[in-house]
Order: sequence, then C-alpha cells, then structure tokens
Amino acid sequence: MTGEKVNPVPIELTLRGESPYIKDAIVFGVERSQTGALVILSDTVNPATPRSELVKLVGPAVELANSEAPSHSRLTEEMLVFLPADTAIPRADKGSFIRRKVYAEFK
Repeated sequence: MTGEKVNPVPIELTLRGESPYIKDAIVFGVERSQTGALVILSDTVNPATPRSELVKLVGPAVELANSEAPSHSRLTEEMLVFLPADTAIPRADKGSFIRRKVYAEFK
C-alpha cells in the first residue's frame, strides 16, 4: 500500500477546519509508503515550539481526520511536517495550491 491512492481533500479540509493551530494543510503520498501532511501553522503558534508540543496541539484535528479516512490513508505523528505560518506555497490564481509544484518544492 502507498499513499498514492488517497483522496487528500477531505483530510486537508478537516485539518484546516478543526484546529485553530493549523493555517493550511497539504496531504501527500505520491512516491511514499505512507500518507503524510505538510502542516502550515497558524500565526498564533510560535515556530520555535518543540515538535512534541506541536503534535499535541494539532492532535485532535489529526484524530478526527483519521477517524473519517480509510485505514490506508491515516496520518501518523511521524508523517506530519510542520512549517511556519509565513511559508510560501505555490498557488493558482483562484487561491488553491498547485499540488504538483508543492510536491516538487517540498520533496
């Protein structure tokens, strides 16, 4: 199994909508053995916060996303990549991110 066959949108929407600590989330799985997520922290989170604390802050949103996702697409703590709020993400004119470019830039 790989993260390649995952519909990322429901997971991303849950992460964004359920945590005040998450500004944006981009799920990835292509060329990976497991699904992961780039988690862009909200402006209220100090980027120097230890990883263990960040995991606790976003934990409830991750748990909810996992409860709604198929078993092969669940996120684990190890597959969360935390990025500061000011991280530039390639976006289309309509505001959505350009997945192919995001994957290439953050490979």
